[in-house]
Amino acid sequence: PVQTLKIDRSFIDEIVDDPDDRSITSSIISLAHNMGMEVVAEGTETAEQVEVLKTLGCENAQGYYYARPMPYDEFIAWVKARRG
Repeated sequence: PVQTLKIDRSFIDEIVDDPDDRSITSSIISLAHNMGMEVVAEGTETAEQVEVLKTLGCENAQGYYYARPMPYDEFIAWVKARRG
């Protein structure tokens, strides 16, 4: 069964300034939650996008705001550095 719904970055790109993208994203999040799914927003690149997504109830995000793609060894070091 499907447990997670991913929101395409095309909706996230203009979520701060475009009310239509914000409305569509809000509807996607609501639909997913009503179906018992978690939501992941892809393509988050700014703190403003993250804040809008939090306000809309999106519990997960991925994108350059958090980290750029990296080789496995660098990723392991990155994760360890954030765990304390």
